[in-house]
Amino acid sequence: MIVSEVLPSEGGMPLSRILSLLMNRWPTVLSAIALCIGLAILGYMAKPAKYSSEAILALDVRKLQALPNESVVSPLPQESPVLRTELDIISSRSMAEKVLADLDGQGFDPSGNMIPPEQRVAVASDASAPSDRMRIDRLLSNLDVVNDGRSYTIYISYQANNPEYSAAVANAFGEAYLNYQIDLQTSATRRVSEWLGG
Repeated sequence: MIVSEVLPSEGGMPLSRILSLLMNRWPTVLSAIALCIGLAILGYMAKPAKYSSEAILALDVRKLQALPNESVVSPLPQESPVLRTELDIISSRSMAEKVLADLDGQGFDPSGNMIPPEQRVAVASDASAPSDRMRIDRLLSNLDVVNDGRSYTIYISYQANNPEYSAAVANAFGEAYLNYQIDLQTSATRRVSEWLGG
């Protein structure tokens, strides 16, 4: 004789029924859990290590005036569109081109490994090396430039398989932005002195 249990009309299985099903099929459940854990461990071990480096820029907003009545470079207002523009400048393609030139000068190859000094000329002239456009795309895809929205601090982080390369790229973006700001201030000061000299 087959006896069938009547399920409650609430639409769900009682907890005791679920537990009894799990107990009756424990080898299947246990092997499925073991398989999932094994696949997760294999996936974790197969994935290459990623290193993340961060450079922090604090924008100076103090009013330093070259002339008594007006500052040469206007200070940044604490508005998100202005700060967002600074973030966009740091993560722009033109900034990445400067960073790429700096990294080539430091002796990194297109994949982010350090090239011995005696081999740098041969790698620079290698026709099979990826184009600058592809290298810039790779640089920008692993770059993250953010601001917390409450301060003038900009966080530049970069992820790579090589820790030295990761740190070099994050620092190079920070230095390229600082050089850009220095160039802006220098040209503005030069224009003011030319105007005053006239």
